[in-house]
Amino acid sequence: MRDGDGLPVLNVSRGACTFCNACIDACEPGALLSERPFPWRVAAQSSCLSMSGVQCRACQDHCDLGAIRFQLQPGGSAQPLFDLDACTGCGGCISPCPVGAIEFTQIQPQTEARPC
Repeated sequence: MRDGDGLPVLNVSRGACTFCNACIDACEPGALLSERPFPWRVAAQSSCLSMSGVQCRACQDHCDLGAIRFQLQPGGSAQPLFDLDACTGCGGCISPCPVGAIEFTQIQPQTEARPC
């Protein structure tokens, strides 16, 4: 799948990425490299039903790694919390969201601090 500019797009509407590397095999040589960490994780937008006080845990229910949990907030809402260390960025939680509130967000690679 490609976007309007002809660039490849990760489409998880049929299911989560399994990291099988088929995209690396199918893509132009050198465009994707398996040794690079996947720089995408998920985050909830303000349209999340739970953040509006509606009982929904669809994203949590579809996260096989347990990287999503909810923290109750005053007033009956619940804030989705994403464990970025446990999340692989597979996108399995995106499609089940009934309002499309879960989106990919690019994470910055952490660099180790070196002593002066």
